[in-house]
Amino acid sequence: MKKRSLKFVGLFVFILVFTFTMAACDMVGNSAVEDTADDIAESSETGELEIVMSDIDMQEEVGAQSLLFNRFQDFELEFYIEYQPDENLNYTETISLDDADILEDDLGDDGYSVTFTALRESNWDVEVTLTGYNVNTEERVTIATGDTEAMVIAGQKRDVSLEIQQVEGGLDITVDQFPSEETGGELIEEVNVQLLDLDGETVLGEMDFDYDVNDQNLIIEDLFPAYYTMVISWEGHGSVEEEVQVRVVPDKITEVPISLYGSQLNVGVDWKAEPASPENVRVEQNEDGFLVSWDAVDNADSYNVLRKRTPYTHDGFAKVGEVEHTSPGRHEFQYEVLKDELFDIAAYDFQVVSVREHSGKDYDLTSDPASPALFELDRATAWGGDTAGEFGEGWWYYYDTEGPAEQTIFVNATVEMGTIEIIESDDPDYVTIEMTIDKDDWTLQVDDVDEVVKVQGFAEGELPNERPDPHFFDHQFDYDQLDIDGNVVTIEVPTDYYRYFGIKLDVMGVIYAAGIQ
Repeated sequence: MKKRSLKFVGLFVFILVFTFTMAACDMVGNSAVEDTADDIAESSETGELEIVMSDIDMQEEVGAQSLLFNRFQDFELEFYIEYQPDENLNYTETISLDDADILEDDLGDDGYSVTFTALRESNWDVEVTLTGYNVNTEERVTIATGDTEAMVIAGQKRDVSLEIQQVEGGLDITVDQFPSEETGGELIEEVNVQLLDLDGETVLGEMDFDYDVNDQNLIIEDLFPAYYTMVISWEGHGSVEEEVQVRVVPDKITEVPISLYGSQLNVGVDWKAEPASPENVRVEQNEDGFLVSWDAVDNADSYNVLRKRTPYTHDGFAKVGEVEHTSPGRHEFQYEVLKDELFDIAAYDFQVVSVREHSGKDYDLTSDPASPALFELDRATAWGGDTAGEFGEGWWYYYDTEGPAEQTIFVNATVEMGTIEIIESDDPDYVTIEMTIDKDDWTLQVDDVDEVVKVQGFAEGELPNERPDPHFFDHQFDYDQLDIDGNVVTIEVPTDYYRYFGIKLDVMGVIYAAGIQ
């Protein structure tokens, strides 16, 4: 659907577009008179009015924390018309909308329509209202509304086009102060409050609260439902500045009482924001099942891993694991597939949701689910070592034991995918080869597990003048013969006191679609 750019970064504008159409009606408003083309054509006193909702235009903003609809379900669209000469003559028709259509901004090609029949000729007022049930406050909330007027002409069927605007809200901010020992029992003379939108630059409201004035309020209206940053600063024992987030909800002036206990700040409003969605979600299949990984977000306490398995028993996403937020960086969850045959007969999809604990509430704050980025597997050859061999018909690298201890693993000739080191073993007849692989993008092949690592030693003066054929290497290791600890792979190889080693790996990498990463 066509999206409109907004001047206010981080604010939602939801517009329901009602377009002209001559399509057949989906619903009947006033059914006292049979709705047929013949009746209308023959009537000299009444006409029809059809309204079609064909689109919802949503504008996403910063993160998931102010996505209006993530607390709503059971959407309804109410059509109300009123006869202008007599307000007592009116009709209402309500459509229950599919939640997924609203949340995913997908109404199909035809949208929703309502037809009112047997209407007296004259001007009619038209009002359209979108409502949703707030699952946290347990009340039905008006989300968007609009009005216009339409002329009904006897013997004709007319269409009306109407845009409705998201209902705005506001904040009523007050400051009370309770002297404490920190301030010597004296009131702070002035407290400054600013309200910023989520880009952190535009000042939407600002006020200095002076304590020789009673009943002071900073009332800010006409705000789109979203989270806003409120900056509170004052001069006490030094300069103090605090930031909290406040939420504007549709069709309501939310009270925001601020209390100062000396330099301690209490904001009497549920100001915590939902956490942002995890980023760079990736799923790798391995012998045990699937490894799901993602980048942590700052304001999450934990993460829920959701799984959908089709067509085998589960059609929707269900929680299969929880991971505690421990630090910045990558987090991961290993999902185990208990029966090998499920790999062949079932398809698996995964999502990750950020969770933020909500003290004093019976629910947690959650983000929008994040799905894995679109990708394809690139199966490739890798060689360990810093020295390029004689190419001939194919590139290769080898490890020179007289070079640096830690050398590079190359894939696709030029891409670095990890490091390799050959170290002395406890057994003097063997060497230990330790390979560290960048698992964010590359891994050993796990679905074709035969001979994934091949090793051949070469004495000084015996290096081939072209790439050797790894199929004839002396030492070949299947996946289950490797010692794997995280992203470190270790093998033991007879040394025969070789100076050079050709080390070839069968790997697969994830190539992400443009614009995903």
